Amino acid sequence: MVDELSRETVALLDAYRAGDWEPTPEEACLAEELARGHWTAAWFRSGLRQADRTVVQGRLVKLLDPAAAVLEEPNIAVSEEAEVALLQLRVLMDSIAPSP
Repeated sequence: MVDELSRETVALLDAYRAGDWEPTPEEACLAEELARGHWTAAWFRSGLRQADRTVVQGRLVKLLDPAAAVLEEPNIAVSEEAEVALLQLRVLMDSIAPSP
């Protein structure tokens, strides 16, 4: 699951940087909301439950559920692969979140 999250996150970030994918305003707001909180599975799942319908149909949400599953893993603190995958997701979220 960690490898898939990492791969999909990098692919979406590359698509964003290349101009091949643009988040909806709702996806950008969700990214900003989640980026500001403490990254836990519960935080991500709460954001997903409250997300607008357009977010649920977008590409970003396909990363958030696997990210929540990774955050639930008991050995995440010692998993270098998980840390790298979540850092990549953090970079993506920070990139697409609206500027303050």
